[in-house]
Amino acid sequence: MRALGLLPLFAALPFAACSSREDPAQGGNGAAAASSGAAPAGGSAGKGASGGEGDTSGSASANGGTGGSGASNGGAAAGRGGRGGSANTSGASSGGRGGGSGKGGGRSAGGSAGGGSGDGGTSGSAGDVGSAGASPSDGCDGGPKPERGHYTISVGGTERGYYLIPSTSSDPVPLVFEFHGRGGDGQGIVSSFGLETSLSGAAVLVAPDGLDQGGGTGWGNGNDSEDIALVEALIERMTADHCVDSARIYALGFSWGGWMATQTGCALGGSLAGFVSVEGGGPMGKSCAGPVAGMVVHGTADTAEPIASGIATRDAFRTIDGCGDALGSSPVGGCEQYPSCDKPLLWCQHDGAHLIPDFVLAGLPSFFALTP
Repeated sequence: MRALGLLPLFAALPFAACSSREDPAQGGNGAAAASSGAAPAGGSAGKGASGGEGDTSGSASANGGTGGSGASNGGAAAGRGGRGGSANTSGASSGGRGGGSGKGGGRSAGGSAGGGSGDGGTSGSAGDVGSAGASPSDGCDGGPKPERGHYTISVGGTERGYYLIPSTSSDPVPLVFEFHGRGGDGQGIVSSFGLETSLSGAAVLVAPDGLDQGGGTGWGNGNDSEDIALVEALIERMTADHCVDSARIYALGFSWGGWMATQTGCALGGSLAGFVSVEGGGPMGKSCAGPVAGMVVHGTADTAEPIASGIATRDAFRTIDGCGDALGSSPVGGCEQYPSCDKPLLWCQHDGAHLIPDFVLAGLPSFFALTP
């Protein structure tokens, strides 16, 4: 077990490590899998969170009838509405995978009621089920993509480094930022959260390197810091270079990186789908941009970053997200959720020390699914 990254306002303290996941800057492999998808543009229902396969969508149909079922069900089977949505003369492309968006793929499959009436087979061109409702970035043009590796970008006259793991999918995928703790770097945090393996290439992972803050690398404070400017520059670059779903951008971080994830959620709430802060704190400085989904994780035995920091983060976003006082059940094991918020807010208190609990790695897909 190794010492962990801390926030800029606290001195390094000794602590007892008691979990399988410690400093993201240096240790451990995690496991998580995101299956979230953006809500389709067409239809008002359809919570096909598990994606579903539109495997036969766009196939020829004598009367287009099954296409209509996709529309009438509102995509409730998550992409099954695409079956035969376009009849004899339609069938635009091969239909694609409903799981590409993961949310209500069938809502735009099968089209209008024309499928149900069996009229002409023109009611549903189901070929785009897999990307229905996504917000494809400019990088979805099919051109060559940057490969895995360490890169630099100039921000405010300073060369900043980041580690990139591109997606292996041709569909629009989430963009996930991962922020390391004190003294770490981008490449180290990637192995700690373990998203590369668990997401099977269905995300663009970018892990920036912090600057030397005196005593180790870390992150600045406030919405106007050079690190928020770095995130904005990287969002612009990643959406231009990669096929990203611009509605699904997330920030994750541990320890001082948790502070950075929280600050990113505060500063960029209008363009961020959600943040996850593990043993962090914040936000610092000015008021936040608006409601944003959050998952705040903290251990009662954390002596390096006392749980008071996590409680302060939780309470700040209870106000930002317009939450009530009551906590309810959550789809993420180990967490509770405020049920009456403008955006989902989870509080995940555990009895461990300064570490990444296993339930966080297992629960990230369910959190992503709450933030279409």
